[in-house]
Amino acid sequence: MTAAPAPRAADAGLAAGASAPRLVLVDDEAGPRAAMAQTLERWGYAVSDAGDGAAALALIRSLRPAVVLTDLFMPGHDGRWLLEEGLGESDDAAFVVVSGRAGIAEAVDVMKAGAFDFLQKPVDLRRLRLTLERAVDRHRARREVERLRHQLRETEEDRALLGDSAPMEELRALIARVGPAGASAIVTGESGTGKELVARAVAASSPRAKGPFVAVNCAAVPAALLESEFFGHERGAFTGADGRKLGSFDLADGGTLFLDEIAELPVDLQAKLLRALEDQRFRRLGGAEEVRVDVRILAATNRDLAAEVAAGRFRLDLLYRLDVITVRVPPLRERGGDVLLLARHFLDGYRRRMGRRPASIAPDAEAALAAYRWPGNVRELRNVMERAALLVDGEWVRRRDLPDQLRGEAAPSLALPLPPDATLAQVEQTFILEVLRRCGGNQTRAAQRLGISARTLYNRLRRRQ
Repeated sequence: MTAAPAPRAADAGLAAGASAPRLVLVDDEAGPRAAMAQTLERWGYAVSDAGDGAAALALIRSLRPAVVLTDLFMPGHDGRWLLEEGLGESDDAAFVVVSGRAGIAEAVDVMKAGAFDFLQKPVDLRRLRLTLERAVDRHRARREVERLRHQLRETEEDRALLGDSAPMEELRALIARVGPAGASAIVTGESGTGKELVARAVAASSPRAKGPFVAVNCAAVPAALLESEFFGHERGAFTGADGRKLGSFDLADGGTLFLDEIAELPVDLQAKLLRALEDQRFRRLGGAEEVRVDVRILAATNRDLAAEVAAGRFRLDLLYRLDVITVRVPPLRERGGDVLLLARHFLDGYRRRMGRRPASIAPDAEAALAAYRWPGNVRELRNVMERAALLVDGEWVRRRDLPDQLRGEAAPSLALPLPPDATLAQVEQTFILEVLRRCGGNQTRAAQRLGISARTLYNRLRRRQ
């Protein structure tokens, strides 16, 4: 791949702070290929090279590069073949084709086939550099769109770790130390305390802050689909897989992958997760090539993982790999005056979104909020204030506007139709079914009322069938 002399200013490299974009260079002539690789590396690219289309396709599958710079005419699988096959493997990579023998017809053909640009040899390095920079910009934009589609972020005000209490000051100080460390960490805490918000804060205070943050709830994804959720799949990997799907590891490359409710992960998948964490590489379902990634793992659980290990439900080696640092999120009942601060924050936010006038919390309602134990933590408080924002017509939220459990009034009794000789298992099943009935059959809401995960509820219901 011959080139015109390089301008001296070209040695400045890519923008400061940007990670090195991956580039696959393809040319059947070893000498020109090596010279071009040196130039590209001087510009700041992470270059992998190949001498033909088949070898290049294997690199594309493994590396998922931002740009493929390929010669058009090569023995065997040429640049035209690579363009067609490569676009099927990576729809966000930009293919730049070069040739010294192609005419206008060939140039038009490769552009119609999906090439990002076509350049004539000898390559003008000024134009080549600008072309590659535009290609990288497009690649990053497409990855950002994919990330945003994968995940709906909360607004900044809902994501804020609000609170003036001593436990929250300690938590923020710990986040400030853990974030830059780069090690894996486990966020622990009761259901509803805001473990994902803490994980986001850790990611935001790390060198990966500008990278993607991808969250996976291990309890919400059916066990049979979790491997595909993590690692993605290739076309034809199973019935219904009519195209490539990028997994969470793909989407989190260069950033943070948050695994919520990690204790719900099936043991057989824990081994595959451990290998991906240690090697930073994996294979998609139905794929032959290993994919390399650079991902930081944060996990969360409301379970005692040491007890899960003792019970044989969680791998000890995976626990060691994940639990480099533990971040405990305090329950709301330990946060004192934060309850009223958060209540006002949620009330203001919900009233504003509903297009209603601001409302204040009356002293009798404040006393009820402060006295309540909040078994559902911040999630329960948010729901209570959303209800108040919706139901209150005036300027004050009073004690009478709060749910029964906050007013101290007796909730309807839970009379269970049980025989006198009922076993503990029968009592549990009857109780679960009654709670499920009162939640209108909504398993997610019933699980929250019972204080267990949705998957645990599903397993206990299946046990009775």
